[in-house]
Amino acid sequence: MHTEIKSNIFTEVAWIPVIDLSGNKKTVHLRDFLINCENYVDYNLDSIPNRISLQHFMNFTAISYARKFKKIDDDPKVFFKNLVPYLDQYEKHFQLAGPDHFFLQQPDHKKLGEKDFNSIATLLLEMESGNNGSHFTKNSDLYPKNLNVSEVLFALLQGHLFGFGGLGGGLKGEKNNYVDSIATRPLSVFFVMSNLQKTIYSNAAYYFECTESYRSNMEGEENKFSIPPIWECSDHGLSQIEKYKNFLDSHSTCEKFGFERIFQLEWDYSGAQPTVMRIKRAQGIFKSENIDTLYPFLIYAENKKKQEIYNLKADQNKAVWRDLHNILHWFTLNKSSPDCIEEKIKLEVLGIYSDQAKAFGSMRSHFEFSKKLLETEKKQDLESYIEKIHNIEFGLKSSFKEAFSEVFSKDDFFNLLNHSEALNVYWNRMGSYFLHNLIFKISENYNEEYLKKEFNSEVYKACDKAKEKFIQSISDGVLKYKLLGLLYKGHKNEHKITQ
Repeated sequence: MHTEIKSNIFTEVAWIPVIDLSGNKKTVHLRDFLINCENYVDYNLDSIPNRISLQHFMNFTAISYARKFKKIDDDPKVFFKNLVPYLDQYEKHFQLAGPDHFFLQQPDHKKLGEKDFNSIATLLLEMESGNNGSHFTKNSDLYPKNLNVSEVLFALLQGHLFGFGGLGGGLKGEKNNYVDSIATRPLSVFFVMSNLQKTIYSNAAYYFECTESYRSNMEGEENKFSIPPIWECSDHGLSQIEKYKNFLDSHSTCEKFGFERIFQLEWDYSGAQPTVMRIKRAQGIFKSENIDTLYPFLIYAENKKKQEIYNLKADQNKAVWRDLHNILHWFTLNKSSPDCIEEKIKLEVLGIYSDQAKAFGSMRSHFEFSKKLLETEKKQDLESYIEKIHNIEFGLKSSFKEAFSEVFSKDDFFNLLNHSEALNVYWNRMGSYFLHNLIFKISENYNEEYLKKEFNSEVYKACDKAKEKFIQSISDGVLKYKLLGLLYKGHKNEHKITQ
């Protein structure tokens, strides 16, 4: 091993791509980023898995300081001024390829002796193929690539946060299975502010508020101690993994970061800088049943009928605004009043489309709304309107089916309906009204009768646009006019849908 290699992600390797206040793009190392993040407006990342991984990592890094000193500084600038010297103490732990430490790796752990090396790769959603022996994608075995230090770090961050292809999958027992880690299935949500300093600070402050509130209500001293982050452990966490088989329920997600999985990289030091082609992995400390619900940036919903909490997944057939009531309910589940956030809230919601162990796409959405919308009564109103919009879609499909039953077979009708994208027109129109109009008026206590009348008017407009789209998809002129008459013949009965 070369002793003069540069692999320290804190002080040497530029790996965080950012956009500054003037729109310029650059890449910086972690220490530089933390010192200057008030000058950056966003990460320059198109990859959603990388964006999710980086934002969770920034949360964990910031909260580790707050947990150690049991406080969140009132001023973001003061917070970051103190965060940097805290991390300076552990600079050597951020070496990715040695010689003193191997960041997020446990190459000497005995469990790795029985494991085989497999190809390393970041999560490639368009190529993902489910369970296989590689990390992450089967295709990487066909075209192995030496990853540089920056690429390796994103692969490691994903390795500790995701659980697709080669790290297992399936829905059975996912909370206890190391192959399905924290960001695998739920949507990830983050506060977005005017610059990345305020963004990270707001997320860390809310995280600290949630977890400390929960921990203070726990009974028993055994539930109140903290496992230090890996960089605070002299052996980079090796003894912690040996000591604890399971995390206690009170432990938050930041505490298990780097401990849940064990990785060994096969570093190649023959070039100017170290690279990696292969990786080993093994299970670290088991997850407890409810540990992920202590992390407020993964969205969980509540099934009132079954009286259970479940994680909310990204769904390519369902725009995420249709779950906004569940996203807002996230605050309630964490039993914390979001005092650390501003009156005007902006959220970024990120997710990966998946089926069992297969990942095949991703999504990114933003929402802006008043803090008033978090009030219980307003959240209930919001949920009621979302439920109405869903029910109206069922009514709209029924009206299509009834009008065309004498012309089309059932299969032909549904094929034509899907091809026409008429329902997408309905959802797009209602989504625009919902996001740019309705949620504002709910939060500002608009007159109930006025709002109901306006809502019904928007419903009729959206339904009419959907019908127009459906009719336009029919090329036969005679048939088109016949269907037009049949469709609007039932228009007078549509008022029942909105009741």
